[in-house]
Amino acid sequence: MGGFSGVPELGNISALMSRLNQTQGINNFFAGSLIAMFIYQLILYSLFQRGKSYLWLALICLAVALRAMIVHGGSFLLPNLFPSVPWEVWKKLNL
Repeated sequence: MGGFSGVPELGNISALMSRLNQTQGINNFFAGSLIAMFIYQLILYSLFQRGKSYLWLALICLAVALRAMIVHGGSFLLPNLFPSVPWEVWKKLNL
């Protein structure tokens, strides 16, 4: 998918970077919350023998959190943390 993803913004570089950092911080906060929910659901799954729904919900939370940290609408946190990993790997992880 090429091309523009939104309306181009003009302005002072510090103001634009500040807005970008705020947006990415909010995205990372929600992704972290989903990872915390993933851990909580895994704990519930380990406590209850017949609680397969906890496992499924945990996996869904993990998938959504990973997607939020990889794709263009998210924050690109994982590709920025691991620049040596090829971009093709991140695109294949795009659920």
